Amino acid sequence: MPATRVAAARYVQEHSAPGDVVATNAHCRAVVNGWCDARSFWVSAYTQRSVLVEGWAFAPRMVGVPGGPYAPFWDAGRLRANDAAFTTPTADGLADLRDTYGVRWLLVDRRVAPESPALATLADLRYTNARTAVYRLR
Repeated sequence: MPATRVAAARYVQEHSAPGDVVATNAHCRAVVNGWCDARSFWVSAYTQRSVLVEGWAFAPRMVGVPGGPYAPFWDAGRLRANDAAFTTPTADGLADLRDTYGVRWLLVDRRVAPESPALATLADLRYTNARTAVYRLR
């Protein structure tokens, strides 16, 4: 695990409340032939917080689902809302994440994809390093 990822996640853990929810763009352990290997759980592990969408291959509802760790996430709307926060953020979209799902923090893994420049105008950048960024929703 790169130290940059751990540092960003620890920042969230140290500056958030136990009930806060984190959204991230780091869902996949790897992408194989265009399919997400959904066994990533480092954000929840190091932040010690609930994550809106992460590592769904381990969810009880995924037992026996065809595709194993490559099966798609079961709530396409939630996944779209989560991912839009990083790729095409809007004030309404971020407010929906906050008010509907309890998201307070956004953790960006820039090796997955860099965040939209618009995000800095809609949320507060609280931490950054060469690989990651952490935003606090307003």
